[in-house]
Amino acid sequence: KSIVEKTSGNVDDITGLVETFIDKLENVRANAVDIVFQEEPLSNQQIQAKNVQEDLEGIKKELTGLNEEIAKDQKEDKKFENFGWDDPKIDNCQVLEGMIQRLITSAREVLTEANNQTDLFWSKVKQLEVETYKVNRVMAQSSGNLKDVLKELFKTLNKELREASPALKEILDKAEQEEAAVEGAQEAIKKAIKKNKDTPRQG
Repeated sequence: KSIVEKTSGNVDDITGLVETFIDKLENVRANAVDIVFQEEPLSNQQIQAKNVQEDLEGIKKELTGLNEEIAKDQKEDKKFENFGWDDPKIDNCQVLEGMIQRLITSAREVLTEANNQTDLFWSKVKQLEVETYKVNRVMAQSSGNLKDVLKELFKTLNKELREASPALKEILDKAEQEEAAVEGAQEAIKKAIKKNKDTPRQG
């Protein structure tokens, strides 16, 4: 048998592994898109139930054990340290395998560090939730206080202007009367329309 025939099973295994890897990433992507486009926030109970369903704690525990796996990989990779292309005693396939194995181990080390940063990231996000709501509360309270202050300011100005100028007082009083009359007319129209709608038609 040729080398291609002898290694076809191994190639199939690698192909299957890559396809599974891509399918899992696509599933994660689809879930992330669904979350981004959610129109209503989930309750804490719904989020907790979803985390249990997706086995969040199990995933975290599995990633925590990655350090032990990497330590074992590093120990096994030491046998490749002295392999070189120019060494006649070493088969080139072994050299190539050593390069690939050490590269994968290095990538897994980076993944471990990224996982630690992920824990830190979500810790900060959870802490920032209360700060975000506090900002919204400050804005709501401050804008409400500003409305009250402005109301008092214009009330005082209106009073002072009335007292300072009898002619201006007469104009302001007339404007207030006209405004009240307009509001009364609008209210009467609304009541008439409502009464007309509520009255059953005959015929």
